Amino acid sequence: HRNKRRIAIMKMLAIYFAPLGIRVRYVYNVYGHALQPHIRHANVVLNLHYFSRDISYLETYRLNELLAHRVAIVSEKPSIVDQSSMKRYNASGIEFVDSIRDDVHTDHVGLMRMAVIIEHLVREPWRRQLAIRKGKRFVTNTANEFSRTIRSGLERIR
Repeated sequence: HRNKRRIAIMKMLAIYFAPLGIRVRYVYNVYGHALQPHIRHANVVLNLHYFSRDISYLETYRLNELLAHRVAIVSEKPSIVDQSSMKRYNASGIEFVDSIRDDVHTDHVGLMRMAVIIEHLVREPWRRQLAIRKGKRFVTNTANEFSRTIRSGLERIR
């Protein structure tokens, strides 16, 4: 979904990347199968929180879906309340950056850090492939862990 914060961040990134020949596409209100072609064509997917940095949670469903599509991901960190859920994703290849302040136009340091990480992933295929391999391993391990948990639960029921 669109909001002022996300639109401002994407506009500033588009302005920064245009002279470098890197195209920024902001996809919104696209879900399910309609979203998949956009993911497949992306070098990097940026996960921006909807709410302010003080109340944002880690969107694990969205991140899991992106990891399963084998794409490099840059995501804002969640608020302090949800930092524990982020620990599990540290080995997933996702590049976590500090959340951009709500007053986007004054958070130049945060935006530059985000832009530099995105640029490295776009321009350096080895870095992007490493992130994708880590994501694939994370998805496989998570699926195996889930299967073991289900089997264990079913065995206890019998």
